Amino acid sequence: MPPVKNLCLSAGKLSDIAVWPLGRFTGRNWRRQGKCWFQLELIKEAGQAIDDCGELSNTTFFLDAQKEYAEANTVLALVNGKDMPSPEELEVDNAAYLNGIGEAAGELRRYILDGLRKGEDTRGEELLQAMDDIYEVLVTMDFPDAITGGLRRTTDMVRGVLERTRSDLTLYIQQKGLEQKLEVFQSKLTERGII
Repeated sequence: MPPVKNLCLSAGKLSDIAVWPLGRFTGRNWRRQGKCWFQLELIKEAGQAIDDCGELSNTTFFLDAQKEYAEANTVLALVNGKDMPSPEELEVDNAAYLNGIGEAAGELRRYILDGLRKGEDTRGEELLQAMDDIYEVLVTMDFPDAITGGLRRTTDMVRGVLERTRSDLTLYIQQKGLEQKLEVFQSKLTERGII
């Protein structure tokens, strides 16, 4: 395996590892600050190694590493209440960035659902809006898949994830409202000595 490919695979794996624990825990474990600097350094090193061979810069392993890096940084920024980073800030290819933010929508869904399971719905609507913003960006990209690296498929995935998340969050909010009304009703019945 060439050294460039090793660097890219390592960067992609480290970006996956950066996001994985985020999906398992809510609260302070999501509050990691800053960019994934080590992954960026690996991607830069790989980029420098392939600068002399322009055809290698569009290889799947290089773009996948950038995509994973963009995904990890987007998720970290959004769950920490920050603005979504730009491709220039992350120093990644535009196609890799767009696919990365699309993949981030799936991670945001996991974060929202984990929060709902724990009864933490305070950020659900805010993150749903971020997912909606991501979809609005992706749906405007009307270029061939050869240029965007399969962005249509990613956009379709985001649409499905967005609608399922919207549905789940709506049901949760309605159920929470019903539970509160039932608690009030039960306390009134208890006050009157009926139950």
